[in-house]
Amino acid sequence: MLPVILFLSSILAHVHPGAGQRFTREILTGSDVILPCDDGAGNPTTLAWSVNIDGNRRTLLLVANGVLNQLSPPVTYAGRLQLDGTKDLHLRDVTITDEGEYRCNAYPYRRYAITLVSLKVYAQPMAPNITIYPDDVDIDHVPVGTNLTLSCTSNNGRPAPNIVWTITPNNRLVLTEPSLTTTEASEGLWDVTSSISFVITGNRVTYDIRCDVTGPGPITNQSVAVVLTSGPDRSAQLSTGASVGVALGVIAAIAVIATLVFLLVRNGVVGKGFGDTRSFEGGFVNFRMSFSRHHKDKSDLSRSDVQPSAPPSDPSPNRKQQSQEARTNSLQKPRPHYRPPETDPSMFTSTPRDQSYENYIKWSPSFVLYSKESSVQV
Repeated sequence: MLPVILFLSSILAHVHPGAGQRFTREILTGSDVILPCDDGAGNPTTLAWSVNIDGNRRTLLLVANGVLNQLSPPVTYAGRLQLDGTKDLHLRDVTITDEGEYRCNAYPYRRYAITLVSLKVYAQPMAPNITIYPDDVDIDHVPVGTNLTLSCTSNNGRPAPNIVWTITPNNRLVLTEPSLTTTEASEGLWDVTSSISFVITGNRVTYDIRCDVTGPGPITNQSVAVVLTSGPDRSAQLSTGASVGVALGVIAAIAVIATLVFLLVRNGVVGKGFGDTRSFEGGFVNFRMSFSRHHKDKSDLSRSDVQPSAPPSDPSPNRKQQSQEARTNSLQKPRPHYRPPETDPSMFTSTPRDQSYENYIKWSPSFVLYSKESSVQV
């Protein structure tokens, strides 16, 4: 009996496909599929299912006189084949390697019937994801002028999935030319990455960015979206804030100086004599201020280069006439000028010379800002 079955399967497997039907089946990996067979007149006496593997046709199932025989099918089909009814082939848990052309040869009562079924196997890609560069950007506040790059990746698809970008700022579509990278992850499966780059131009604009992954046949389209909101450059805001802070500091300093001057005038430091020290306390700042004027030693007035400013008065009866003559002589004489002694030049170091006096004035201002805990002298 076995030799007869082998002989029939050999004949049926090599019959040239003449009149018959052609079908196409598309299925996702992991699913079950039923391949149809047209038996012509019905109730075939002999039926054989075969598949073309690498150019070689291999018999999967043979039915002769109602008896099912599995003639050592390829190992990859083990445990996954059975007839659905009397003629259709039921293939369970489809894999990528199951893709190919299947043929059913039926020998009914009067003629042969041949059915060709093209099986296409697809792989549903993984859910896409979007990555943003720079990766530290705050999507709720993207500074104006930022150059963004967004990448959408979908892995393990068959065939390689298609990626379509949609960018809608304020409900207005923006078209951009993406870059596409396709790599083979494993046998028959593909990873795809699509990237777009654009510059944030509008302030307070909401960007609705969507990545759609599509594929043929039974592949389910998938989408992922991200929402970006633009805003002013925070660094510029910080710079403006720093400038305002400096300006406020300057204004505060001017106010303090003006207050000090007011207190000096009110307490009589300015415009009064020298050589004294004034202290003031009030508010959050306490200060002490002193001025001193240094005169040259009186003994220096006896030097020969210093002339009296007026001749001594002559006790005579006509005092009015003598006084008038003394004033006239005083105006005609040059005013004496004092020169610092050469033996002690450090005595009047950095001391301005006052042409209207016979002595020199040395100003020594001293400011002391102090509190209960500490003091600072300026």
